[in-house]
Amino acid sequence: MKGRWILLMLVPLCAGIPAHADDPDDPEYGYRRERQAMSAGGLKKLVVEVDVSVGELVIGRNAGSDSLIAEMEYKGRDYRSKFDLDADKGKALIRLKKRDWRHGNSNSDDRPPARVTVLLPAAPETVLEARLKAGEADLRLGGLRLRETVVTLWAGELDLDFDSPNLIPMDYLEINPKIGEASLRNLANARSLETDIDSGIGELTADFRGGAEPDSRVRIDHDIGETTVLLPDSAAVRYSVGGAAGFMSHKLLPSGFTDRGRYRYSDDFDRFTNRSTFIITPGLGELRVDRGN
Repeated sequence: MKGRWILLMLVPLCAGIPAHADDPDDPEYGYRRERQAMSAGGLKKLVVEVDVSVGELVIGRNAGSDSLIAEMEYKGRDYRSKFDLDADKGKALIRLKKRDWRHGNSNSDDRPPARVTVLLPAAPETVLEARLKAGEADLRLGGLRLRETVVTLWAGELDLDFDSPNLIPMDYLEINPKIGEASLRNLANARSLETDIDSGIGELTADFRGGAEPDSRVRIDHDIGETTVLLPDSAAVRYSVGGAAGFMSHKLLPSGFTDRGRYRYSDDFDRFTNRSTFIITPGLGELRVDRGN
């Protein structure tokens, strides 16, 4: 993703408070790099919480070992870091908080103000909650055993990809991009039984092409901006489009569906045992729904 760090300065600029200047004599001036690891060998369940104020957030699978690895790079004077990795309890907290939102970021080069990378082990069943207030999130969540996943981005760009199938059915997937662009790919690989996507302002693409877990249910709510929903093409699908503001959206809907009451059913609905229900609530903007292309 291309960096757009000027956007992250909107709060201090709008408040009329200048970013503080770099001071080369300050011992806190330089970038800090921190790394911690926790062995997950033998763990049946792992709960991971990642909380970042501003910067880049990268989460993926640790293909090389059964350890959780967390790395941070940030300007020391601007942030407070916290690692709380407890293998005995099967819990991990990785947090990077901005010290003072009234000031901008003291880095004067092209690097992001902060970068947090978390690599997850594939063996334990994992509950993941990731939050980023402002910046860019790059999540590659395929090949894990995710039981529940919640991702929230308040402002910026979200690129989420289940690049290979989740190794167990997921009970719940929640994605909350509030302001900015969200590209959600290969969501069928999440194998989620319940999916909630609550998007605010910006462009949203939700790609569910592929199969679906039996009797899975997806709710998509987008307030303002262009919405693209790509439905499963290897599962029976029924979907509805509604909401109080739905009349304000321009809708491009696919052929090959039949209206039956509230829902539109795929013509092959009765041929599949895997059936998925989509409830789509658009706001102001264009809605495009398609299937298999």
